[in-house]
Parts: sequence; structure tokens; C-alpha cells
Amino acid sequence: MGLYKKIETVLLKLLTWCWQCFIFIHEMKNIWSKRKLFKNVKLTQEQKNEIDLFYKKNYGKKIPYWWHRLYQSYTGKFDAKYIPEYIY
Repeated sequence: MGLYKKIETVLLKLLTWCWQCFIFIHEMKNIWSKRKLFKNVKLTQEQKNEIDLFYKKNYGKKIPYWWHRLYQSYTGKFDAKYIPEYIY
């Protein structure tokens, strides 16, 4: 039974990794198709630091700024607490 569990664990990790790659690729395609909307939106260093602090504290790692720039292009407002769809 030990060998079966090891194989099962490895396969589950591989499947999880493949799924995360799939999601990442589609998120990149999604944001790339909308790049014209946010190409003129620039975040200040202070805004970037605010995003980094929020996500390191609550998510454990940094995230790309693209989604915050897109959100700001739609709403006209900056919000470091904006959560992109791919996170949940």
C-alpha cells in the first residue's frame, strides 16, 4: 500500500501543477488581449509597494500588477485590495 500512496501523491502533485500551468496560460492570454486598455495606466512605486505588502501578508507572495492596472483603467480608482479572478 505504501507504493500506491506514493504514486497517488506524485500524480496528484503533477495534476495540480498542470492545472496551475493551464490557469496561468489562460490568464496571460486574457490579460494580453486587454493590454490596450491598461497600457497608459502607470502605477506609482508607492502603489506597487502597497499591493506587494497586501498580497505578501494575505496571499503569501507577490502578484503581477497587470490586473490592478486593468482594474484602474475600468474604474479610474486604485485599490490595492483588488483580488484578480485567478486567485479564487
